[in-house]
Amino acid sequence: MNSAEFRTEHLEFRPFGPAEDVSAVPAAEGWPHGNTESGRQLAAHHNQPFWLVLLDGRAIGDCGTLGPPDSSGTIEIGVGVSDSYQKYRPEIVRGLSNWLRAQPGIIDVAGESEITVPEPPVTVSQPAQLLSRYLDYYREAILRKLAGLTDEQLRTSTTPSGWTPLGLLNHLTMMELRWFRWGFMAEQIADPWGGGPPGSDWNVPTDRPADVVFSAFRAQIERSREIVAGVPLDTISAAGGRFSESGDRPTMAWILFHVLQEYARHAGHLDIVRETIDGTTGE
Repeated sequence: MNSAEFRTEHLEFRPFGPAEDVSAVPAAEGWPHGNTESGRQLAAHHNQPFWLVLLDGRAIGDCGTLGPPDSSGTIEIGVGVSDSYQKYRPEIVRGLSNWLRAQPGIIDVAGESEITVPEPPVTVSQPAQLLSRYLDYYREAILRKLAGLTDEQLRTSTTPSGWTPLGLLNHLTMMELRWFRWGFMAEQIADPWGGGPPGSDWNVPTDRPADVVFSAFRAQIERSREIVAGVPLDTISAAGGRFSESGDRPTMAWILFHVLQEYARHAGHLDIVRETIDGTTGE
């Protein structure tokens, strides 16, 4: 797998090869840490990528993959962070995981904290922040429940109605598209129901790779976040897409709450299905 530079909100990830000089890197206090060199050599041994993590141009940590993805498309990662910068560990895990999941053949990431988006703290009081953060929490819960399933398990139904875990993920992708892009923004969407009449988005063609479905979900999440960012909750949806001038058009507050409750319902459905498949339980 080829590495590349990428950025997150606060951090820069720079590829770092086994022959590069650690002493030449501008470093924050505590870097390199005790496992920097062993991690870099392990990545090189398996021909896997390794990155320096920089904050304001100084290395605060490093990260990489510990081997190639397994047969289910799951790849293991390792992250090391200077003690003084541990607060950035979740951003490093999330950033590396998102970059890897966008690569061909990779469906999920293991090896670090499974919960990269925690439940919002009980001190959150602003409605917009509470809605957006809980929505991210449940988006992550869906991905966590799907992690580690084989392609066959993702495409096999365990319910009388016939829906599959991969179909549920595709449905949630299209559901976000319908509410945020087609609905709130009034974008012209030729196929908002995913291939046919309402309900079609639960069906994933057998020739569509699972990693394509996962990538589409993550891309739609990013687009939804862009749409929501900075929009007052009382802003009314535009006309001309899903909603017309003559009918009632929902506010951003209504849409966020509706999408949130749909995620919560489907996360509960997936809890039961995952337990049925392999006995995995828990949040």
